[in-house]
Amino acid sequence: MRTVKTPWKVLAPAVVLLGVVTSLGGVLSGCDSQDPGAEAPTGGEGLSIRLPDRSGEVGDTVQVPIQTDSLAGRGVSSYQFSLPYDQSVVRVTGVAEEGTLTPSAPVVNNSPGEGTLSVSFAAAEPLGGDGNSLLNLEMELVGSGTAALSFQSFQLFDENAEEIETALEEGTVTAE
Repeated sequence: MRTVKTPWKVLAPAVVLLGVVTSLGGVLSGCDSQDPGAEAPTGGEGLSIRLPDRSGEVGDTVQVPIQTDSLAGRGVSSYQFSLPYDQSVVRVTGVAEEGTLTPSAPVVNNSPGEGTLSVSFAAAEPLGGDGNSLLNLEMELVGSGTAALSFQSFQLFDENAEEIETALEEGTVTAE
């Protein structure tokens, strides 16, 4: 049997893993295809993902780094997240990978009408290096107030497409 690596396998491992478990009759250890509620094993120890507080004046653009623990030796090769935001306070203008652990541009879907930013990233090699910023979010402060920054979802995957456990910490953006 020949193994073919495809980008969609890394971006949607739960779908691929479910198909493999079902088609192989639960051959993967730790998975029981007869129990739809069974959890797939997770790779490595959990990582902390943090959104720090930022503030500025209306009209300013601020960078909000997505901070994490060291990725050295963790095998993190892909991630995806969804972040809703309060459009009356901030407008997401983009993401910046320069100076972060993300080596190239991720796939970004910013739905300003819905106030949700969705990002997916996959790499051929595990992420690593110095620093603790996974990616920087660029936000324009458009109205006075404080907007909570809380991930709707956040998933990290290792090079085997196994999900890595995460602990999420919220932040805020305040415009004066």
